[in-house]
Amino acid sequence: MKILKTMKLFFSDNIFRREIKYTISLHLSPKEISHLSETDFFKSTIKTHLIFLILYVVINFTLSLFNLTYLIEYSEIMRGLLAEGKVSLLMYVLNSFPYNLFAFGFLLILFELYFSIGSYLTLKIFGESGVSFLKCLSIVISSNLYILLSLFPVLFLFSVMPDGAKRDIFYMILFVGFVSVFVIAGIVLQMLSFIRVSKTIFNQNSGRGFLTWFFPVFVIFLFFYWSIRPI
Repeated sequence: MKILKTMKLFFSDNIFRREIKYTISLHLSPKEISHLSETDFFKSTIKTHLIFLILYVVINFTLSLFNLTYLIEYSEIMRGLLAEGKVSLLMYVLNSFPYNLFAFGFLLILFELYFSIGSYLTLKIFGESGVSFLKCLSIVISSNLYILLSLFPVLFLFSVMPDGAKRDIFYMILFVGFVSVFVIAGIVLQMLSFIRVSKTIFNQNSGRGFLTWFFPVFVIFLFFYWSIRPI
């Protein structure tokens, strides 16, 4: 009974729950951010981000131990493809355990820096007042919490998926289609939160807020289209 009581107390009030509630409260009432200095807002967002990023890596590593046989087998396949020159080093790192754990964190941080630079340049082009790179970075990091949270159910669902299904292309397509719902939901929430906060902090209308979010995304689409276009 004591263990159950302790678990109940933990789930009712813990650092993860507090950070999520605080972040959502800022997104629902962005005017509260105006009472914070740029540095305080950045420190708050980076703390929350690091907490959940570390939690994601730890859970990913723990769940991977239950699928170690499959992951080692898959990593060996990727190593063979790398040796044959059929995949790039980046693709190998992203799909090989345990390198993929650290590669994910690195790429996420790199993407957030890119997105912050893109939104910052867009705001400068629009001539918005009170623009700073630190504000843009804080907004991106804060709103990206939803994307990070959307990846947790993907981890759990993949870990309980039978190894046989993981080797079946049909089941994997179904799996990707199903879990993409969580990721899409995370992206939509990230977009809405970014626009809402950006409108309040930089006194934008909805159109400019959307374009501030959309420009970095559009550049990525152009890059991938250029990369895969027929020569």
